[in-house]
Amino acid sequence: MKTRILLVAATNQEIASLPAMIRNQTGVCPEVLITGIGVAATVFHLTQRLQTQACDLVLHIGVAGSFQPSYPPGTVLQVRRDTFAALGAERSGAFIPGFRLGFCNAHPFTGPWLEQTTTPLPGLGCVTGVTVDTVSGSEPTISRICREFNPDIETMESAALFYVCLSLSQPFHEIRAISNPVAPDNRVQWEIPRAIRALEASIPKLLTSL
Repeated sequence: MKTRILLVAATNQEIASLPAMIRNQTGVCPEVLITGIGVAATVFHLTQRLQTQACDLVLHIGVAGSFQPSYPPGTVLQVRRDTFAALGAERSGAFIPGFRLGFCNAHPFTGPWLEQTTTPLPGLGCVTGVTVDTVSGSEPTISRICREFNPDIETMESAALFYVCLSLSQPFHEIRAISNPVAPDNRVQWEIPRAIRALEASIPKLLTSL
């Protein structure tokens, strides 16, 4: 089992009980990094941390929205590829994704994607994510993202984690629990406590397989 684990999340709420649960169930004492919400905060704080102290594994966890009915709230998934869905330009009222403009044609991108290359963790479904600056809440936005990327989930940080770790050759896993379907005006459907309970039930068991 890897012992130098950096447990990363956007908010303390998403991992408040996990460090103690991991210690009690595995004997591993993970270091915790709370980055704040969004791409900029994640890139800054994670890069700063990784440049000052080495770790065996970055484990980035949190909640996510699902584009797929087959992944309802409480489903825990591992993101195997992600990208920045808002990176691009507008032309004649239409959004052009960055990869179509040549913005994503160099390392660590592979085509439009930032891709995980290590062996998947056992027992979890592998999904494609997109990272957004604004939680999708209108039919035109949702349709555009689905048309361009055909993602399974969306978050506000995952692609930032991929970008930093792939750039620094840092082993990592991105784990998300579904808290809500991605749908117009659906804030009342969010089940964040349920998603967090699912993470708490899954993460310590996953660490024993590493």
